Amino acid sequence: VLPIAANILAKTNAKTITVGIRPEGLHVTANEGIAVEVDVVEELGADGFLYGHTSISGADQDITARVDGRVHPHAGEKVFLKAEGGIIHLFDVETGERLN
Repeated sequence: VLPIAANILAKTNAKTITVGIRPEGLHVTANEGIAVEVDVVEELGADGFLYGHTSISGADQDITARVDGRVHPHAGEKVFLKAEGGIIHLFDVETGERLN
């Protein structure tokens, strides 16, 4: 759940919005955030990119998160990803316009 200011939601008539978070804005947690099944982790030295999938409101979603390149979850594991400290972008699903 992400709190969104009423003045931002007032910019759209859509019942849903798209939330965009860069991979470095998502962090693996013990049990908070979005439950994600890990498909693969691409190891790139000190960093890695976790590619996984989840279901949000009944729709399948692919998710990418930056993780530690040496100590990270593995394919088939379920993890939780939470938006922390990153910039969150909000978009109108009908027009594609950025709301914030």
